[in-house]
Amino acid sequence: MGLSVVVGFGAVMGWIGWTMLHWAPEPAMSTPRRRPGLVRSLLLPWLWPRFRPLILVAGWYAFATGLCANFFDYYMLRHLGMSWSWIA
Repeated sequence: MGLSVVVGFGAVMGWIGWTMLHWAPEPAMSTPRRRPGLVRSLLLPWLWPRFRPLILVAGWYAFATGLCANFFDYYMLRHLGMSWSWIA
């Protein structure tokens, strides 16, 4: 009984969602902009001044976490008595 209620509710909500999307007006089409090439799209974020500190902080965070993770694993295995499956 409970499963059929959940499935029925999902089916009704899906039908309502499809109906709402069907009657929603579509936006006007605009001309597509020219897409940059692969190399330019990879180098473009580096030209933004606010992106450089973000990548620097993310890099240092990943480096520190990777360096400390081995010591944290050792501490949890030896001193806290956790199993490897619990840590992983």
